[in-house]
Amino acid sequence: MKKLLFVIFLSIFSYIAYGPTIPNDLKEKEQITFKHILLSNISPKLHEVNPELIEWLPISSPLDTINLIKVNSLYGWRIHPVLGVILFHNGIDLASQKGIPVIATANGFIEKAKNEKYGYGNYVLIDHTNGYKTRYAHLTSMCVHPGQFVTVGDTIGITGDTGLTTGPHLHYEIISNGRPIDPIKFVTDNKKEYITILKKIQAHINEFA
Repeated sequence: MKKLLFVIFLSIFSYIAYGPTIPNDLKEKEQITFKHILLSNISPKLHEVNPELIEWLPISSPLDTINLIKVNSLYGWRIHPVLGVILFHNGIDLASQKGIPVIATANGFIEKAKNEKYGYGNYVLIDHTNGYKTRYAHLTSMCVHPGQFVTVGDTIGITGDTGLTTGPHLHYEIISNGRPIDPIKFVTDNKKEYITILKKIQAHINEFA
């Protein structure tokens, strides 16, 4: 009887300790494969993205795509709407009402959450630890502090019109190895499809949240 009970106990212990690892491993591999297929279909630029690292790359939307209306101002040289002079625009301006949650576009650590009287106003800078940083500016308020770890989709602030601006919107930047790059070009070569692709990416990330 004791021998039988020992065998039963050993079987139960073996199942608890080792049984679940096989299906979990298979599930993880299937998810990675599925992620790669989805990424390939979203945009040609994402074809070579490692699905395991997607959460660390700033390829998602800084606003919930339900609230993503349009790109007001593109990256590059422009006439500044307030100063009226030609200046280089380091990011893109996304049309938004005041009071909309701003979300992290990838995992990372908050490098700055500060206020400038002019310029960016209230802004958050995230270091994604892979050479990329993102900046979110003109916020009404900030919900994070320097050193804090955030994951893709976390709320980091609220849209507003602080700093040098003509009205509520979100100024969004991607910085690569210390230099600003075009957030749209980072995701797609077709600027008209940018918002459509961001919606696909958000749906994809939500699938595996």
